Amino acid sequence: MQPDATFWDNLAERYAAQPVQNSDAFEHKIEITRAQMGPDSVVLDIGCWTGSLALRLADAGAQVHGLDLSPRDGTEADGMRRGLSLKTRALLSVFFLLSTASLAVATPLGDAPGGSENLNAPQAPATAEFSTSLHMSPLTLLGGFAGSVEQQIVGPHALQLGAGWTGYGISQGVEVGLNYRFYLGAPLDSAFVGAFALYGDIEAQGEFGESSTTYEIAVEFFRLGLNYGRRWVFSSGFSILLRGGYGYPIRTVDWRAPGPSQAERRDFESTLGWLLGVDAEFSLGWTF
Repeated sequence: MQPDATFWDNLAERYAAQPVQNSDAFEHKIEITRAQMGPDSVVLDIGCWTGSLALRLADAGAQVHGLDLSPRDGTEADGMRRGLSLKTRALLSVFFLLSTASLAVATPLGDAPGGSENLNAPQAPATAEFSTSLHMSPLTLLGGFAGSVEQQIVGPHALQLGAGWTGYGISQGVEVGLNYRFYLGAPLDSAFVGAFALYGDIEAQGEFGESSTTYEIAVEFFRLGLNYGRRWVFSSGFSILLRGGYGYPIRTVDWRAPGPSQAERRDFESTLGWLLGVDAEFSLGWTF
């Protein structure tokens, strides 16, 4: 495509009169650029057109120069600058095209400090941000309940409060836990590492397979540990969470029926101690 200065000349007055479409981004880029300038700075605004950005930078540096394909655009800037030495003009179309192309390759759209015109281009939609999540385990359908609420505290830090009640199979009881999470990506919508504390009080009954000896126990425990997991949030807000970890359990076991032998009790408590250390979650919910 060949450069056509006449086309841009015809648009200059109308362009200069209209407001910047993305004023917040425009002002933000000006702040970033001015912060890097000093009294001895020399700034070249390639593709300055009407000079809207260069004029805003003129009082922050010793010299601010504008370079553009169209010779007329300097008129717009000259009428606005009120005596500031701003424009050094040249019809260097080849240099302009090569420079603009190299900047476009090296810098994402809207990130170049001198790219004032890029700020008017359509902006990509920002990544959704979430701060609260409500989840429930599908195991609730089997006769219990397990739910949680998670809240972002600040940045990648979040806290989850969970509670569960079981009333099916051979055990009944309650668990309450607090989980700190550090998100490795977007808060509440990425992988995380965490540390947790959990309290539980469970009663169980059944019989040992080989001896058919019945048992009835009450177990109270407290567990501290580390975990790792991932939450996926879909555009509707529906979310899925998977988590796994392990902790150190401190437990008290009360045998309410004297049936099992000492050897059976030791084996049972050894297995129980390992199981109480496991931390796992599969849950579905809503994140917003």
